[in-house]
Amino acid sequence: MSYSAFKHSKMTADKVETHLRQVDLTRLDATNRSATLHQLIGEINALPPDERLRYRQDGQWRPVFDQMNEAEKSMFIEGTLPSGFQQVLKSFEKMPSEKRRQVIDETMARMRNMASPTSPPLSPALQQEVVRVGLQTYFTQGSAKAKAELAPLLDEMQQMMQKGTLFRGDR
Repeated sequence: MSYSAFKHSKMTADKVETHLRQVDLTRLDATNRSATLHQLIGEINALPPDERLRYRQDGQWRPVFDQMNEAEKSMFIEGTLPSGFQQVLKSFEKMPSEKRRQVIDETMARMRNMASPTSPPLSPALQQEVVRVGLQTYFTQGSAKAKAELAPLLDEMQQMMQKGTLFRGDR
């Protein structure tokens, strides 16, 4: 299958990962780096929610992410966050810390049940910080690395929110 036919067919995590394996940002000039990153962002955003979460958890994106400078990393993470993530952030920020802990624990448990063996878990330290200070802080002041680590969590929280299971008992 030609790359042209490949990119015009239904987007899947496997297709994004195949494209990622072909990308070497170190060999591209600034213009081509930017174009490649924007193309990858578009492909990731075209993924259905379950494929998007699988893509994030599989970790195939990390080698390309590691080739990015800090500005590119921030742009990439912010460009691939779920469309309703601001709503998730606002709802999360309004919760008391114990409810935040409960939501994080439930979300992490769901992610572990769905995760591939290579899926990097959210570090316990970052989990504690998110409960203590909230998600908004990490998306306004956090490093690209922290944002990348939190992106799968936000994807899963967004899905849970859409299904009505995220903030059960929060009324």
